[in-house]
Amino acid sequence: MKKVFNKGWFLLIFVIPVLIQVVWFKDGYIRGTGESGLPFYDLNLQYELTKYAWSPALLGNARGLNISSIPTDYVLAMLEKVGLPNYLIQGGFFWMIFVVAGLGIVLITKSYFPKLNEKYLLLSVFFYWFNPLSLVNVWNRFLYNFMVFWAFLPLAVYLFSKGIKDKNYRYALMLSLFAGIFSYSLSAPSFVILLWFILGMMFLFSFLLEKDKRIFLLGYLALTMVSFVGINFWWISQLATFVYSSGYTASVSYFFASNDNLYNLASLSQLLGKYYNNFIFIIVSKSNFI
Repeated sequence: MKKVFNKGWFLLIFVIPVLIQVVWFKDGYIRGTGESGLPFYDLNLQYELTKYAWSPALLGNARGLNISSIPTDYVLAMLEKVGLPNYLIQGGFFWMIFVVAGLGIVLITKSYFPKLNEKYLLLSVFFYWFNPLSLVNVWNRFLYNFMVFWAFLPLAVYLFSKGIKDKNYRYALMLSLFAGIFSYSLSAPSFVILLWFILGMMFLFSFLLEKDKRIFLLGYLALTMVSFVGINFWWISQLATFVYSSGYTASVSYFFASNDNLYNLASLSQLLGKYYNNFIFIIVSKSNFI
């Protein structure tokens, strides 16, 4: 990273998220809202409920693609077991999300604009962290897989584009490995689709514009897909199982019903994205602190 930042500005990517967490957690409360519930209230219980493909919750149900959250739940539960307060664990979780997102954006910006002044590199980080879309759809929405995907996406884009730029197959393997590490971000089919849509568009543009790389690009895409499936088969297999299950048709008809989605969109639009909260960077109301 020394080649990216030659000044102390690089440290701000680590320091500013610390200050945000101090503000959010200074009272020693955990945060939670919406359908994410309060997993940080009892992380060991959360892990016990999620560590198997078949969840014991309610009368028992298949977890499907949600099984991809297991590594994250395990690490957080271990931190709780060693005695760390839950609000510090949640603050550290958010800090890591900010840092990974910031580093990913720096790497992307530096890769595409190598002569850009350092202050603009830092501004690119601030823009990604604090733009209205991030504030409304990530922090006001407050879904943990949204947050992790928001952090992982810049890193994934950088690794894929760097491999194309340098004609280096190693980056395909690195992307697949990091997808396994950040598997929580892919616990919804929409995120898997979005990730591969972006990577597919990058491949298509490169294939059309860089004719001398076409053979490499085909091999690179194939290696990315094969390694991605191979390294992440432990949770991808659950998606395949769900698709061929009896509940798939019912779930699709429910989740893609236009009337229900329009109602939810209208309801969420009234609750989320309030300008006051965005400007002062409040992510949930005090009534949701515990």
